[in-house]
Parts: sequence; structure tokens; C-alpha cells
Amino acid sequence: MATIIPRIGRKGKRTWQAQVRKKGFPGQTKTFDRKSDAIKWARMIERQMDKSTWRNLKGANSILLEGALHRYLSEVSVKKRPSTAKRDQLSASYLRQMLGSLTLAQVTPDKVAKYRDERLKKVSPHSVRIELSLLSNLFNIARKEWAIGGMENPVSAIKKPQIPEGRCPTLSHRQMKRLLTECKRAKTEFLFSFTLLGLHTGCRSEEIRGLRWSQVNLDEGFISLIGEETKNHRRRTIPLTSAAKEVLHQLAEGLIANNKVDPHGTPVGLVFPARGNPDKPRDMHMSFNRAVRRAGVDDLPGAGKLRIHDLRHLCGTYLLMEGADLETVRVILGHRDISTTQRYLHVVDAHKKKAISKIKNLGLEISE
Repeated sequence: MATIIPRIGRKGKRTWQAQVRKKGFPGQTKTFDRKSDAIKWARMIERQMDKSTWRNLKGANSILLEGALHRYLSEVSVKKRPSTAKRDQLSASYLRQMLGSLTLAQVTPDKVAKYRDERLKKVSPHSVRIELSLLSNLFNIARKEWAIGGMENPVSAIKKPQIPEGRCPTLSHRQMKRLLTECKRAKTEFLFSFTLLGLHTGCRSEEIRGLRWSQVNLDEGFISLIGEETKNHRRRTIPLTSAAKEVLHQLAEGLIANNKVDPHGTPVGLVFPARGNPDKPRDMHMSFNRAVRRAGVDDLPGAGKLRIHDLRHLCGTYLLMEGADLETVRVILGHRDISTTQRYLHVVDAHKKKAISKIKNLGLEISE
């Protein structure tokens, strides 16, 4: 049975303390301004205990989401790759602004849904999904590893924003030639080599930036990407086209001529080091964007400006156009799921439709 006890505060205000004591459950106490509210709460707790639906929210009621986010960043995010940890910090800053003052118990599905809708007014569905993913993982870890019981994951109860069909820009051979020509004319060292390698390997820009000569095998013609440095944490080996191999060979000759080699005469360090700091990868984004503008591929139909990450998409698209099977393209690009690779199929289908239209009058020109 519950006990309702009147209390007199320092200023003479009367409050009502509800105490619930039931065998097999920890004691529950809560204070109310009105006796009726105390009785109502006590009866609700007793019903939940009788039906085995009661959850101990003591820990969740005492921890603010702001504090939980701080702990997550310091204990979980720091173990991730630097780029992922940085993304977690950004996501946490937005969650902190809108939900940080709530306790974990107060972060309910309706509040998370409201957060989702407000954020969708400002950022893309993909960005919102990343932020919700962090929040979901935080609740799972809080329950499993931080011993904060009684909580349900509020993110699992709401609808996630739908991701629109991904951008998959294409370039004509003339546009491709203009782009590579502008990259070669650029004052930025390595831009042409970097761009061509992206087109011919399908690597992500960060994978090329972090590429070291120890991962390049020019004799057998392939590069090896280390699992810890790829998005999916999986090692993969990518064969080099003759053009990619030639570009890397020219870069290697330059290092050999400047004696930047190991005792065996093999180039060392990063393939694309930053200017003035050979231990830091070079950032090509700004130089690439300037070359894109000069080449006139900054306003593609349905895609807008060509981005440096689109070099990877172009590689996948042209591989399929040239007859490579879907599974091979998936392995080369390093997609975990083949459904990701299938995004290029609609472009290939359009390419086939355009090709077949060239014989639309085949056999129809019948002479009398």
C-alpha cells in the first residue's frame, strides 16, 4: 500500500509526499503540491509494479542529456576515427542545443520527433539521420554499459527521414577532357594526378589523401587500402589502369630524383603531402572546385556542381557502362551492401536507352 505524508516546507507551504513500498521493488518516493496528484501517482506506480511494466527511472531522471553527451564524446567517440569523432562532436552540439536540458527520462519519442522536424527545416535528411543515429547509440550504450536502467530508446519509436535518391552525375568525354585539362593547368601541385587517380580507382577523396607509397605496388599494378582507414573498416585492393599507373610512376620518379626514398630506393611517405608539411595529407577541395568552374561543370543537370567525391561516382558509372558486373564494381568501390552500388544502374539504363535509340529506324526504310 502507498503512504501519503503531508510535509510543511520552510515557507510554511504544505506538500504531499507519496511513498510506495512493494516487495521485490525498490522504494519509490515523490513529492507533489496537491494530495490528489500524490495519490494518482502512487496508484499508477502500484499498477505498473503489479503488471510488471514498472521501470526504474531513477538514474535516467537524474542525468541530463547534456551530461550524457559529454560522457559519450569522451568515452565512445574518442575511440572512433578522427573524422567520425569530429562528426559526432558536431551532431552532439545540435542535440545539446535543443534537448540538452532534458533528463534522459524526459527525452521521449514525441520530443525526438519534434527535434527531427525542426532540424529538417535547416539541414538535409542525411544530416538528421546522422544526428539521430548518435542519439540512438547513446541510449543503447547508457542501458548496456552505463547501467542506467528503465529507459527505452526514443529514437527507435520514431520514423527516420527518408534519404532522397543519391546524386549520380555524369560527364561527357568532352567535359571530362576539359576538367582534366584545367586540373593539369592549375598551379596546385598534384591536382591532375589526384583527380585522375580518383576517376580511375573509385577511391574516396580521404582514401587518396591518406595514401602512402608503402601501399602502392607499381610492379604488379595495384594499391592496397588499410581497413582502419576506409569508411567501412575493410581492407581492399584496387588494380591500377595504365593511366593511373603512369601517373603514380611519374610521381615516384620525382621522389627518386630528389632522394626521398628508403634504403631500397622505394619512395616513402604520403603520395600527396601538404605543402610545407610532408606528414600531413594535402587538401584538394578548393583547387578542385576552381578547376570545376573553369571547366564549366559547376552546373550539371539534376546534380549541380561537380564535387570531388563525384569522381568516385563517375568511376562506378563508367565501369558499369563498359560492361563490368555489379558485384565487381561493389568490391572495387568498397560498398558494404550491393544496394548502394545499384544507385548507378539508372544512369546506365539511360545510357543504354540513348544507345538503342540510334537504331530506331533500322529496317523501316523499305524501298518500293
